[in-house]
Amino acid sequence: RWKKILTRSEKIHNTKLAKRRIIVEHILSRMKKYKILSDTYRSKD
Repeated sequence: RWKKILTRSEKIHNTKLAKRRIIVEHILSRMKKYKILSDTYRSKD
């Protein structure tokens, strides 16, 4: 399978997109962790 060689502008675009994506992923991760901490813990004992 042949991979298309990216132009300089495509590489720059991908880099910017990746930086934004990781910020969003970190925010979602923090929100999920907060939700876990805010739930009531019920022991089975």
